[in-house]
Amino acid sequence: SGGVNVVSQWFPPKERAFAAGVFNGGATIGSMIAPPLLVLITIHLGWRMAFIVPSAMGLVWACVWRFVYYRPERHPYVSAAELEYIHEGRERETGDPPSNLQLLARRDVWGLMLLRAIAGPVSQFYIFWLPEYLYRERGLSLASIGLFAWIPFFFGDVGSIGGGWLAGQLIKRGWTVRKARMFTMYLGAGLCLIGFGVTSASSANGALALICLVLLGHYGLSANFFARISDLMPGTATSRVTGLTGIAQGASGFAFPLLTGFLVDHTGYTPVFALTALMPLAGVACLSLLNRSTDSPSQG
Repeated sequence: SGGVNVVSQWFPPKERAFAAGVFNGGATIGSMIAPPLLVLITIHLGWRMAFIVPSAMGLVWACVWRFVYYRPERHPYVSAAELEYIHEGRERETGDPPSNLQLLARRDVWGLMLLRAIAGPVSQFYIFWLPEYLYRERGLSLASIGLFAWIPFFFGDVGSIGGGWLAGQLIKRGWTVRKARMFTMYLGAGLCLIGFGVTSASSANGALALICLVLLGHYGLSANFFARISDLMPGTATSRVTGLTGIAQGASGFAFPLLTGFLVDHTGYTPVFALTALMPLAGVACLSLLNRSTDSPSQG
């Protein structure tokens, strides 16, 4: 939620998806370097340190961020011209911030929550279950998983930044913000359908190649989803709405691993990959149905 709030504070609508893609890409960079790093830590320092080291790094970063971050209006090196550019295309906010009940009464908020609840577990599945799938179904060793499991998340990083860039280019060409966002999200969801072919791939390399394309699309969708929150919500509500979507994903993220474990034990991975192929498209459709409003090329 903090990242979305920062994007809404520092970027005009036409640049938000690219900015969201960059910060969302940071998560995929973490997923990219985590497998080999955690394998090395586990081998040399033990499994307990594989939990302690990342946690300590997160605490250090939170402390650094607390002391270096400023809102644009308070930043000592932001000029008046830069501030005017940041505020370009925004609707002027008046009145009191909406309450949580007022936010929950909005159809577009429920659309955002449903999208994240339905599509969010897909990335969690690939992050947490990919090593197990490669080990159990494709016969890769722990060392091999550490060498190769990061590659799909590199493609996720490309998709995150590329999806944001694409939406920004479409807006600059005159597309409305909503049309550009929805097109890019549907495009990403379409790539996720490639997940149907993962379990039928003839080799581990083939399966990894298909997973790379899935994550390319999924993270491109994700970048525009986070940007859409800042498009639709006033700045005083972006963090809270992002938090509400996080609660929605938390609920589905609790249930989906249980379903995944049941399906893997009783039927194998094929139905799980099929579900994760369809879920992003279903989530985007929910947002599309609940957020039908139109907007100008410069406003969200």
